[in-house]
Amino acid sequence: MIMNDNNSEVKGQDLKVVTIFPTKNEESTIENAINVASTSKFNPEVIVVDAYSSDATADLAAKAGAIVIQQSEQIFPGKGNAMKAGLREAVRNQGADIALFLDADISNLSSEWIDKLVYALIQNNCDMSRGSYQRQPRDAAVTKLIARPMPNIFFPELSHFEQPLSGEVCARRQMWERLLDAQGSPDGWGIDIWFLIETAMLGYHSKEVFLGSKNHTS
Repeated sequence: MIMNDNNSEVKGQDLKVVTIFPTKNEESTIENAINVASTSKFNPEVIVVDAYSSDATADLAAKAGAIVIQQSEQIFPGKGNAMKAGLREAVRNQGADIALFLDADISNLSSEWIDKLVYALIQNNCDMSRGSYQRQPRDAAVTKLIARPMPNIFFPELSHFEQPLSGEVCARRQMWERLLDAQGSPDGWGIDIWFLIETAMLGYHSKEVFLGSKNHTS
């Protein structure tokens, strides 16, 4: 049995968890990201979706033990394309019960982030868990100016989400399958908030999980 912080048992021992890192030119951080993710209590498989990096990201990821795939099209921006490619590999080829995304350029990445995101699904019975974190006042201009005000106007039921563009997103296979089959998903930027909005429109429940601070290197 996997234990939570209160030493109560949770039904997670038979779950296959897959962590997905979308990457582009992350050779300075990708090995650490994979090594950190691998120490999660859920012993996740790690997938790296490489966006045709010009550096050694893909080679280093493979040497660190990750499954490495290329995003399906060489486009930029291509984050949505990369995330959907990662999901197809995780839930349809690797048989993930739970799949989650993490950013690969985080200097203070912690395996506890994986544990907290997965525990939120198991313990709180939400359909999607999403990371939130403390940001510096100078950070996240797009979130402050666009991503947070937009739900206030068009989707007030989502206005309480602090980080609608969070790169840390976790859901069960059934939820991801619904999103993969949905129409209109972006191939570039905007995929993060699209996941949030589409999940709500499909009638599912998302929950934010506080992960502390988050330090990007790029």
